[in-house]
Parts: sequence; C-alpha cells; structure tokens
Amino acid sequence: MDVFHDSPEQPDILSIAAVVSSRQWPLISYYRASVRAQSPKLEMIDSLSKPIFDKVDEGIRREALLDFYTSSGKRKPDQVIIFKNGQFSQMMYKGLDQVIEACKLLDEN
Repeated sequence: MDVFHDSPEQPDILSIAAVVSSRQWPLISYYRASVRAQSPKLEMIDSLSKPIFDKVDEGIRREALLDFYTSSGKRKPDQVIIFKNGQFSQMMYKGLDQVIEACKLLDEN
C-alpha cells in the first residue's frame, strides 16, 4: 500500500491511495488493486476501513478480504502482511486498527 501526492506546490490537489492484495492462495501472481482519492497530503490511507453503519464497511481492506475469500474457495487468510514505505509508527497505531476492524466486521473470530 502507498499514497501518492502530486506537486508540493499545489497543496489542494487530492492524494491517491493504492492497495494491492493477493486474490488466490497459493497462486501469488493473482492480485487485485484498489485505488481511492483522499485528502491532500494525507500519508495514511483513510479508506482502509470505512464503516458506514453496523456491520457494513466500504473500505479497501474489506474488499480485499472478501475477494480473497471468494477467489480462494471460501478460505480465510491465515495472516495479513502489510508492506508500506515509511510511517511505520502511524501504521502500527492507526492503520493496524483499521485492518483489525475490517476483519472483525466480516467475522468476529
């Protein structure tokens, strides 16, 4: 996952967030990509988890988890591995919570 920011001279242009995820285990060459526009210069991806009401989430992580589940023969992932350049502490304290919440919305276990 990463966020792209356009020209530093134009602070009002939206940033672009992208997440690539596995689709079909163990065939790691099958993957999906999700892209969203977000607030300018925001480094953390604000659409990993987007709960809209009880048990409904429109976030990128939910989409990726559902896609993995359906394309892998109804198999849940054993682990989620996140690659992100920089912002390690932000990812650990904020981003990780979003991933956990997305998983819980799909299945409490």
